Amino acid sequence: EQTQALPTAAEQVQQPTPQHVISKLAYQAQDQKLPTEQRVQALRELGNYPNQNALVAVARGLQDKDAAIREAAIVGAQPYA
Repeated sequence: EQTQALPTAAEQVQQPTPQHVISKLAYQAQDQKLPTEQRVQALRELGNYPNQNALVAVARGLQDKDAAIREAAIVGAQPYA
């Protein structure tokens, strides 16, 4: 009979919280120094984490000059429709 070991402190640290994931994605979505494709991916993923930070990033993405960013922001905005 095997017992399941509890995760170590280091293993627990490696598991990002949803809030951490949202913050990271929101930052990436708005960072104009990043490649467009990385920002697009971040905006699309934000749709999986609806909250205030995600909504702000999506709203800003809707105003971006890049059409690909605006399109990704529309996808990310689906939970708010």
